[in-house]
Amino acid sequence: MSFRNLNLPLSVKTTKDDPIQDFFNPVLSQSIEYCVAVGYFSSYWIRDAAEGIAKLASKGGKVRWVISPNLNSDDFEILSNSKSKDEKEEVFESISTRSFEELFEELSQNTRATLSWLIRDRIMDFRVGIPKNKLSGILHSKMGYFVDENGDEISFSGSYNLTNGANSNWERFDVFPEWKSEESSLRTDEIKYDFEAMWNKEDPNLDIYVPTSVVLKKYIMFTDDVDRPYPKPDVEPTHKIAIPEHFLSDGKLRPYQEEAIDKWFKNNGRGIFHMATGSGKTVTALVAAMRLTNHIIGNDGNISIVVAVPFQHLANQWEKEAKEFGFRTVKCFDSVVRWMPKAQKQIMNMLAGEEHYTFFITVNKTLFNDPFQNILSNLKGNILLIGDEMHNLGSSNYKKLLPENAKFRIGLSATPVRKGDEE
Repeated sequence: MSFRNLNLPLSVKTTKDDPIQDFFNPVLSQSIEYCVAVGYFSSYWIRDAAEGIAKLASKGGKVRWVISPNLNSDDFEILSNSKSKDEKEEVFESISTRSFEELFEELSQNTRATLSWLIRDRIMDFRVGIPKNKLSGILHSKMGYFVDENGDEISFSGSYNLTNGANSNWERFDVFPEWKSEESSLRTDEIKYDFEAMWNKEDPNLDIYVPTSVVLKKYIMFTDDVDRPYPKPDVEPTHKIAIPEHFLSDGKLRPYQEEAIDKWFKNNGRGIFHMATGSGKTVTALVAAMRLTNHIIGNDGNISIVVAVPFQHLANQWEKEAKEFGFRTVKCFDSVVRWMPKAQKQIMNMLAGEEHYTFFITVNKTLFNDPFQNILSNLKGNILLIGDEMHNLGSSNYKKLLPENAKFRIGLSATPVRKGDEE
């Protein structure tokens, strides 16, 4: 079946219809994508629409939700007085943490399991929206759209909130199958445009916050104790990480590179590669990282790799060569609002089991700032720290902030001894 086989109403009214049974469950069952922006979100709706959501989930579909957090007058005052983006990010994280924790506590066991697994499998993704500029209320939209496997789309808009209480209210929303008429097509396009502007932070009157792995960690951890309540969706396996041929000579590394890597492994994955400029320090470290990563993944483990360099041009060089090996990397420097969502997504993918590693490339200045220190503090399990031009990391202040929980470490330098600071 597809959307076109459904008997779709022009509108849904709670006075005569059951929105879940008459609209959402049938449409969700045929959907591979569901995008919605609503002012209120309730766990009861997940429970009531479980049938349709389970069918969407089993097909590996995706759900994107823009919601309003629970705000009070103090929240608005703090946000209004926040002068920088970094300050606002901290406030958003605090508000979102509170809102998602409150939601977690309100959930019944079965609904909590469903929502937690949807988040872990990356089927359901959230953004939190807070109005700004001339708007001082909450995000109060009630609109969304669906996509099926044929690419057909259905949109809706009206007074219906995704809460259990909405079924006891007088509620109505209109339905627009985009293939039915030119007007339905135009309305669907407009709803999609408004939603994507919200999602991509392009609405000038809306601050959008991406919940971090810290905010959603309680949901992810909960799945360790409960079974997935729907068939496991097909997920592409992690791609292979390998040495590019152009870094090899007759299919092999240079003898001194192999010697360095061998000694490093024999020293339990800790040591300094004291190698001259131009001798292939970066490649040697990447091969060591590759072999360690493949070993850990082969034993069903995970690893986080952090590369710290003194300058941005070195970070760009590391990114280029790491990608040639097949690593998926995130460059963490410049504006935190640009790199933080990507870094958090890598962490979430690893927590969700979609990936078995994270790979962050940062400059020393960013490494020792609070946002990246928060990233480091939330990395668990195996960590490999690679310090390029490591003599720049030897000051007493810097050493205090290096991650003590990094079990594996590589220092790279042509001049590892700090002049005037031999210790």
